[in-house]
Amino acid sequence: MPLKAELDWYDMDESLYRASRICRVLGNPKAYQILAELRTLGAATPTELAPRINRTMASTCITLKSLREVDLVRYQRNGKNVVYRVKDSQVEKTLDALGTLVAHIRRESR
Repeated sequence: MPLKAELDWYDMDESLYRASRICRVLGNPKAYQILAELRTLGAATPTELAPRINRTMASTCITLKSLREVDLVRYQRNGKNVVYRVKDSQVEKTLDALGTLVAHIRRESR
């Protein structure tokens, strides 16, 4: 029988659960870095992203999959290439808000 802790997410409000999944993915510095790169570039393939974040193609693809699963990025196939972009402006606003929060925390901790 599973432990109660493993079942706790069933008792959560769906919005809270989805938000926690997004936070979990964004807790990966490389996932956060990919979002920042996509924001800068507008769109990119895994081949373009991998060297920019100093990761292998396989690692980059796994991280992109995690970002897709929580609906932060979208992709489009162009022949053999898969092009990724930030899903919408709300993701970009969230990145801005996180940047503001970090700057505020750093100022307050001095």
